[in-house]
Amino acid sequence: MDSQATPAAAHELLLALDVPLEAVRFETAVERGVEWTDERRQSLLAVLERDRVGARKLERRPDGSLPSLYRLHGVRREGERVALEVGTTDYAEYLATNVAHPEWRAMFGSRALADPLGLSGVLLEGRGRIVLGRRSRDLPVDAGRWHIVPAGHPFAPQTPLEALRDEARGELGLDADELLDARCTGIFRVAHSGKPELACFARTNRTLEELASRARSEAWEHDELLGLAWEPRTIAAWLANERARTAPAGHGAVLCAGRASFGDAWWSETLARLALDAPR
Repeated sequence: MDSQATPAAAHELLLALDVPLEAVRFETAVERGVEWTDERRQSLLAVLERDRVGARKLERRPDGSLPSLYRLHGVRREGERVALEVGTTDYAEYLATNVAHPEWRAMFGSRALADPLGLSGVLLEGRGRIVLGRRSRDLPVDAGRWHIVPAGHPFAPQTPLEALRDEARGELGLDADELLDARCTGIFRVAHSGKPELACFARTNRTLEELASRARSEAWEHDELLGLAWEPRTIAAWLANERARTAPAGHGAVLCAGRASFGDAWWSETLARLALDAPR
């Protein structure tokens, strides 16, 4: 995988892209799940005993199991198409490893962490703004921080496009035919947790005000929605000034979408500004 460290932005770009989301596919890899030790198993059991920590992500299937997430093993580019090599994990394993013990990667290697693939979608609404949401205090990760909407995880056996549509429907009440021009703008890893993210960019003719008035099954995930003008200077300023109050995954996805929309010069200038303004 190509990689480019962007420490000021708190993530590492694995692959810069600008391809239709339908050109990205999941490819099952030889299963290489988390290597469980007694310490890691204790962390997992503690999470499973606190179902409320994972909120609705820990809701069980009728057989008691958790929905399967994709564990990212690798990325392979094939011309204009991209294959994501994946295995399986779940939300409890993610909370017990990447969230609770991100230091395990440096100590024991990647097999100590669940590394579920997240999906962060920058959505350009009908008035030229991207949609942001302040995450509920009930959420176990990045509670109270701003994040882009829609965002979440692909659940097996969803395709990337199906996952984006599912999140857009749950968080914004957006029908599949209202989500337009969905693209993949990159794959990056959040520096602190090591969690990989699939960055997406799409648009809709519906306005934020229209969407906020709709019935939304996952409205509980956000305390507030707002729109931010999709304009180079505005976005660069937001990335610099609101970094501490923004989920790193959302920060990275906006950077990737900005690179695709505003060009490499904007990307370089914005990274330079982030590095200059980074806390010492």
